[in-house]
Amino acid sequence: MAELVNRKELSLMLGKSGKTISLWNKEGMPSENDEGRLFDSAKVFDWIMHRSRKAGDVSEERARLLKAQADLKEIELRIISGESLNVNEVEKAWADVAIHVRTRFSNLPSKVALILSQESDPAKIQTILLDEITECLSEIGETPPKIKKAKYKDAKNNK
Repeated sequence: MAELVNRKELSLMLGKSGKTISLWNKEGMPSENDEGRLFDSAKVFDWIMHRSRKAGDVSEERARLLKAQADLKEIELRIISGESLNVNEVEKAWADVAIHVRTRFSNLPSKVALILSQESDPAKIQTILLDEITECLSEIGETPPKIKKAKYKDAKNNK
């Protein structure tokens, strides 16, 4: 058991005013009698440490909240400045590109079938196929996907 002290001695020990000691007593600081005039210093120190740890938890929560709010503002600024794109728009644009590639390559056999049927030289057939494939790929490469820039209101609505 630690030293039993009165309110004035506790106030001097902690460097706090009598009003603070009274306030803390009302907030649940342990005292050794009903009037709150006698205190076990060890119990009081434990109470203060527990209280400051709880206050630290609140500070950590507040810091996480502030970081989340700052991150959200950063995202909103990227959307407004056009640095960020809407995921749905990007997916749609790349789906369109995939359809275009599939269609272009699906049409390739009918486009070259007649030409290839007239060739018997494997080197010429390979050159014709390679030329057609290169043309397909060049056309696809010249047509970038069309992606709409995200609008700030779209980002707010996607929450």
